[in-house]
Amino acid sequence: MVRKPSASSTSSPPPSYSSFSGDSRFVPSRRTSSEADSVFTDQSTSSISKYEARVAICRHASTKRKYSTKAAEKMRIKDIETYTIRHDCLETVKEHRFKKTKQKPYKGNLSVGSRPSTGKIPNIWEMKVPYCNGQETKYYVIPHTSRIEKCSGCSGKGEEICYNCSGAGSKMCWHCHGNGMTDVTGHRYETNHYTNEQELVRHVTQETCDHCGGGGYSTCHTCGGRRANECRLCDGNGKMEKYSQLEVSRERKCNNVYHGTTVLPEKVARKYLLKCRGEPVYHKSEEGAIDPITSTACDNKTVLKTSEDIFRQHRRWSKGSTIRKQRETLREIVAHEVWYDIDGNIASFWVIGDEQFVYAPNCPRSFKPECTIM
Repeated sequence: MVRKPSASSTSSPPPSYSSFSGDSRFVPSRRTSSEADSVFTDQSTSSISKYEARVAICRHASTKRKYSTKAAEKMRIKDIETYTIRHDCLETVKEHRFKKTKQKPYKGNLSVGSRPSTGKIPNIWEMKVPYCNGQETKYYVIPHTSRIEKCSGCSGKGEEICYNCSGAGSKMCWHCHGNGMTDVTGHRYETNHYTNEQELVRHVTQETCDHCGGGGYSTCHTCGGRRANECRLCDGNGKMEKYSQLEVSRERKCNNVYHGTTVLPEKVARKYLLKCRGEPVYHKSEEGAIDPITSTACDNKTVLKTSEDIFRQHRRWSKGSTIRKQRETLREIVAHEVWYDIDGNIASFWVIGDEQFVYAPNCPRSFKPECTIM
């Protein structure tokens, strides 16, 4: 990415470029002090050496088929500018708890964990459940809530009226439709009185229904004529076990805020910053809610204000529920803009983070020895 300065900046090039004898149109413009302050330029931050910058660009060029590794090795590194990007990450896990009444057929033994005893039924927020960071829903049996009651479906009888025959024990024969007789269609030859010739004539006769035996009704195949079936709710036991169940649902919210990305190209901020771990300068994690970053931990007003804003958003999001865990981490990511000279042109590439991700949109694709300035 070649930066062309304004007319005022081309007349007096920066001191670090005073020895450059190439075209003055390629002399890059420096950033103003206000722009540098907005990205937290830290003079104490250690910059990478020219050798490390060359190794990073050569490694990057070797992975790109359209870039020249030889050109990356021969470029003259002029200057390295270092910027500090602060990454503020807040994670919150909120929890909802609901109490529901469940029932199931009584098999002779009560559910483990819900058997009645002399113990007191705990409050749903007093129950200790396994912690999990994921967004999921879990179900737990509340202790000392189990009880045995009559089945509401069969009133404790264990049987219910057959749903197929409605308690009649039989159903109308589907073959004869309750008539007991079925029509049988046949053909036979008869003499035509007008022509005295034999003709094939269709005729219909009635016979006793083979399915119901002439009665018009057949035995219900669901209940076998017993007029009742085993209760589907209690499995024929006549008793139901009722207990209280705790439904625990958790949701996770994460906010990432970057300070000082105004000097970075848009692609760098979008692609590389999320991959950089950075150096943690502040970390706080507790079971429950925590407070925003205080002035004792960071003296930057922009960071403090942003921390309060994202905490306010998370409190609004978790309203009506309980915050189970909250964690805030402030990291520093160092970005280096490396200015180089090759073939009489000045351009720059970026080296981001300790991982040394390289962003070089204007990396030279070829090298011309005759044009190199020695």
